[in-house]
Amino acid sequence: MAQRAHNATRSPIDRVWLTQLIHHLQEYGMTSNVFDSRAYVVSLNRSRIQPSDPLTWIDVVVEQGKYFHPVGGSDRSGWPVIPPSYIGFRYLSEFRSVHFIERVDVTDHLHEVDPRWPETSVPNFVYTLGPAMTPAKPMPLGAIHPSMRNWVALDLLLSGKASDYKDAIDRMRERVQLQGG
Repeated sequence: MAQRAHNATRSPIDRVWLTQLIHHLQEYGMTSNVFDSRAYVVSLNRSRIQPSDPLTWIDVVVEQGKYFHPVGGSDRSGWPVIPPSYIGFRYLSEFRSVHFIERVDVTDHLHEVDPRWPETSVPNFVYTLGPAMTPAKPMPLGAIHPSMRNWVALDLLLSGKASDYKDAIDRMRERVQLQGG
């Protein structure tokens, strides 16, 4: 928002202050606490992003090492307002991987980042992903809603302790309840 305000103003004084604000905010980064031991887990599908191009939603993660979604808010279907430190992916009927988010950018126009991505006009987070961390053993999904998104502890996703993804969600829910959440 500060960058947009900077670009929109013609006042030299406003530009100086906004430049300082932008530099200040960049020092803090845009992700949540890097010590948070939870991943925001999303579902990917193998459909093409654009009918005329073979790039799929899975390819964006696996081949490009990126992921994007709308910046959250009350009107954005539960997407995070603050980017997570870790993001996990489910596809092809299994939980597949967790990645540390190495960089976060915000853009209103995804197709300017990659012309094969969707055309948008609302703010989107674009994540640069770290290497994939995979579960100790295959993790089928269990009986869950196909497009649900969840916050799940890294140990439940990666250690092999949970029998399937639904079990990981249930165990996470129990932890939250034990903590009074």
